[in-house]
Amino acid sequence: MTASSCPPPKWLHLSEVPAYVMEQMGSAPLEIIVRAFRDEEVQTRARCRAYTGHDTQTPMNGEAWDDATVDWDAGCFRRLGKRGQTHTFDKVDVLRAGVLGLDRWLGLVLAQTVQPPQVGQPSTKAVSQAKLERWYKKYVKQHAAAPKSPTRDADWKAAKEAFEGHVSRDRVWDLRRRFAPPEWTTQGRRPPKLR
Repeated sequence: MTASSCPPPKWLHLSEVPAYVMEQMGSAPLEIIVRAFRDEEVQTRARCRAYTGHDTQTPMNGEAWDDATVDWDAGCFRRLGKRGQTHTFDKVDVLRAGVLGLDRWLGLVLAQTVQPPQVGQPSTKAVSQAKLERWYKKYVKQHAAAPKSPTRDADWKAAKEAFEGHVSRDRVWDLRRRFAPPEWTTQGRRPPKLR
């Protein structure tokens, strides 16, 4: 079998992604690609002993890509850990083929517009469930110590602001049922919080 007749690889190394996207689209919008990783629209895997506790490649969730600094040439990315230490993820691979593959994502982007959405522009598609759950868990932490618990309508208003209106009330209320502290969902008058 010659090199030209070999099937294309199922996974691409992170350093190969910009050239691959450039070949498919004519441009390589790197910030948009990272957003696809963060929103879990494209599957990735990487190795980081400090983050995962072992030396094998592991599928990365969107949270791993939050506030990541990507070194495309080296094929790695870095992000701050919970204690302020820097985690370096190496051996980063991106799924090319499949349901959560780069090819499928590129097809969706090309079908929507001639140009991919610009950084800072609101997304035209619904917010992924994983991204919405991460946001809501952070929202709960931010409001846990507040003297007055936010209402479910306040939750929905905050989600609409955070996601520029691309989230339904029912999805936010479902998150409240699953992740809000019990004192937020108690019916009736609440006793005052002790300080």
